[in-house]
Amino acid sequence: MKKTILALSIGLLSACSQIPENAIVLSVGDDTAVLEPNSDGLLVAEQKLEKGNYTFTIADSKQTCGNSFALAEESRIKFNTPLKMDNCATDTSMPLRIFKANTYLFTLNPDTNELTVKIKPKQSQDITYSCPVATDTAKTINVAQT
Repeated sequence: MKKTILALSIGLLSACSQIPENAIVLSVGDDTAVLEPNSDGLLVAEQKLEKGNYTFTIADSKQTCGNSFALAEESRIKFNTPLKMDNCATDTSMPLRIFKANTYLFTLNPDTNELTVKIKPKQSQDITYSCPVATDTAKTINVAQT
């Protein structure tokens, strides 16, 4: 009975964490993130990376032509620069060197096959302060209840 429950639990957990077959996935080391479309039609994924050297891939689960990306012209990733990608690559491994631990945004333009890697901008916090407004009118304070 315990083995059956354990097997069912593992099956349910693995079914919940599956990535759709046609999804394009960013894999950095052992971590994966699905490239999700944003409002501009770009595919975006974010990944938290520590300082060090990595190898990453961008492809669907079947490595099909049209969804397997590799650098077309450059030999290494340049940050904040659109890099031309080959979308029918056989070797999709690309080197990545991180100098500062941070969260990085990987943005893929599927129309032009360009990849841009940037540090995720910090979210600005809108803080509003209200100051009392001075007026020339007299104010009466009831001090009888104090």
